[in-house]
Amino acid sequence: MSRIGHCKLWEGAEVLKVVSGKGGCADWSANGISIDSRRIANGDLFVAIKGNNFDGNKFAVEALNSGAIAALTQADVGSAEHTARVLIVEDTMEALRELGREARNRSNAKVVVVTGSVGKTGTKNLLAAGMKENGLTIATDGNLNNQIGLPLSLARMPKETEFGVFEIGMSSPGEITPLSLLARPNIAIITSVEAVHIGFFSNLDGIANAKAEVFDGLVPGGAAIINRDNAYFEMLSRKARSKGADQVIGFGQSSHCDVKLENYCDMKTHSMVEVCLGGIPLKYRLQLLGYHWAINSLSVLAAADVLGVDVKLVADSLYQVKPMSGRGRRFYVPMDGRKFLVIDESYNASPPAVMAALSALKAISPERDGKKIAILGDMLELGSFSNELHVNLFECVKNSRLDMLLLVGTHMRSLSELLVEEGAFVEWYPNSKDLAEEVISFISPGDVVMVKGSLGTKLQLVVDALAESQKGEI
Repeated sequence: MSRIGHCKLWEGAEVLKVVSGKGGCADWSANGISIDSRRIANGDLFVAIKGNNFDGNKFAVEALNSGAIAALTQADVGSAEHTARVLIVEDTMEALRELGREARNRSNAKVVVVTGSVGKTGTKNLLAAGMKENGLTIATDGNLNNQIGLPLSLARMPKETEFGVFEIGMSSPGEITPLSLLARPNIAIITSVEAVHIGFFSNLDGIANAKAEVFDGLVPGGAAIINRDNAYFEMLSRKARSKGADQVIGFGQSSHCDVKLENYCDMKTHSMVEVCLGGIPLKYRLQLLGYHWAINSLSVLAAADVLGVDVKLVADSLYQVKPMSGRGRRFYVPMDGRKFLVIDESYNASPPAVMAALSALKAISPERDGKKIAILGDMLELGSFSNELHVNLFECVKNSRLDMLLLVGTHMRSLSELLVEEGAFVEWYPNSKDLAEEVISFISPGDVVMVKGSLGTKLQLVVDALAESQKGEI
């Protein structure tokens, strides 16, 4: 989204001053900001980002013709008709960062940033839903969590914002520090530290240190909210304290947690979660299914408590958040007068995420005569650790009580061979296209089918094949 309600986001004169722009007039107001000419809404300010493989400057005229009120570019767009609405700057990416910085400076909003190896986007969505019940809240759209997405998200924050909820991601060391310094969070949440993107690191310690960069921009007296069950809790706590955190709050299931999960029950269409926060019991529902989502929801309650809002109101609001496509969405597909259930986890995969998905699948009972089927694709960006980490799924898969396992991709072949030796019902396919052509032949009415893999494995093709007939959301 490029706009929030009907807030007047930026005045032309303000933008000119912040970005040191040349040319154009300042007699305009922008209701939103966009870097995509295909998604312009009337009244947006278009920022023409130039990258290695694209040049937004080429689409400035298209954006203005589509309703943009003005455009930030690095060169004259060559259109006399639009000259008055074009602001030229030396570097549009730097201009976007400056807008993000100014948006943070001019607002009294309490800002929470969320990072971690897994669960960032869902946790951000849960927190945003909870805070919207307590005041004007701006949050990262989708997973715009990188060097472009975070400045853009901040630049979309109106002065009147009371709470900002932003996601920060990384794939290599040093990426989080400048984003944290830009966001200057009051609260920093780390959901977990796991072997995700480990292909860009020498070991897991490197990932932990990279995640700890989120504390670099923490405002004085800020708070750190960290998964207490994670092996790096103590190290991350020390890092947070060294960066000025007044509070370090641990969440999870261990007895030492400040926010502790007491009970979790998967009801197939939703889950019931029981929590103890500072000695106070809370009970609420989630549509994001799986034990791992219950754990992540604890960080949301911790943040709400630090911010001084009604924690019970926040807890009750979490049920509003539905699983996204590729990230746990569930739908039924009619078949022979009955139906089968698909759990779409095709957007991403890592060792902990696959284990969590298998754990969630294990808790679901198929309908009469139905099978429990897992379709797993390669986990990417694991570098030299790839074969080891794929093979390490062996015990988890064995304990998942699957009736059938379909594996896809080069890295899953070793796991397939091990499981075949154990007598498991396993089929291996070199790519998603080949499986998509045959997957329906494995399915029967009453089945539960979970599809999980990295985006690059293109398991969405398999999900699409499963959903050929009319589906009904649950």
